[in-house]
This record gives sequence, structure tokens and C-alpha cells, in this order.
Amino acid sequence: MKLFTIQPVEVLDIINKTGVFVPDPTKTLADYEYIDGCYNPIYTAYRWLADVMRTKISNSPKDEIPVWAWVDYSDVDLLDWGEESKNCVIIHLEIPDDQVVLSNIDDWECIMLGLGVNVDDCSEGEEAIRSTWPRCLRKRGEYSKGEHIQATFWRIKREDVVKVEPLVAE
Repeated sequence: MKLFTIQPVEVLDIINKTGVFVPDPTKTLADYEYIDGCYNPIYTAYRWLADVMRTKISNSPKDEIPVWAWVDYSDVDLLDWGEESKNCVIIHLEIPDDQVVLSNIDDWECIMLGLGVNVDDCSEGEEAIRSTWPRCLRKRGEYSKGEHIQATFWRIKREDVVKVEPLVAE
């Protein structure tokens, strides 16, 4: 599957030195459950997605943080990178389909807010809301033109990298 991810240039250095990039191996998802002593509501969404990834991707790690990417290169225009772009690169990847979980970006944003996916009434309780979350998931080629699709996977291997270019803010 052809994907691209935007990463700090240091990620490329790690790939060149070690052959693989894994997001901060000293941290786990649990490290983000509380931030400055306050519960982080986004943690629930990330935990759910990591659990989905573990069921769909063989040999998944127990509690690593996923790498994020996009399917459609034009989706980079959705992002406002500003000053952050100075130290970032766009890494074009080719990753086996069975190592990637796809989801709709707009639906994912609803999940991060603790809302249901494609529902008008969220008053039925947390369990009913969470039961809608799998609606955000997509399979390769099973999404409509113009739908913004993101990808998550566990690591970037040197052999996955097809091309690298600087991220230029407009």
C-alpha cells in the first residue's frame, strides 16, 4: 500500500542508523492516559485504535504507539504545518496491506471527541457511542473518492521508504 507520513527529520536519521523507526520506545499508550495529572479523553480513542490494530496486524507489539500516515498525498493540504515544517520531511512508503489499518479522518475526529460515528443522537450512553466507532474503519479500495483516509501501523522499516522530500509550508 502506498502511503506517506510527515515526520521530523530525526526520524529519517533513526531509520538510516538502525533500519527501523518505532515511535518513542520508552513510552507506551498508558503514558498518555493522564497529562499533568488530568485524564486525557483522547486516550480512550487511541487505546481503542491500538486494540483494533492488534487484532488486524499479526505480531503486533503489546503497547506501542502507532505511526500515522495518509493514503492520498493531497491530504497534506488539510494540515497547517507552519513553523513546524522547517524540520520535517514527507516520507513516501510502500507497506504491506496486512500491516496497516485504515480509517476515515473525519470519523476519527468524532471518536477523539468521544462522539459516535455517523449518528445524530449521542444520548444513548458511552457503550452505544463506542459501538459506532468501527464505522470509521476502511479497507483498501473500499472508500469513496474524496474521502480522507489515514493509515496507522507500528513501525517504518528502511525497506518501506520509497522517497523522501522536504515539507514546504505554504
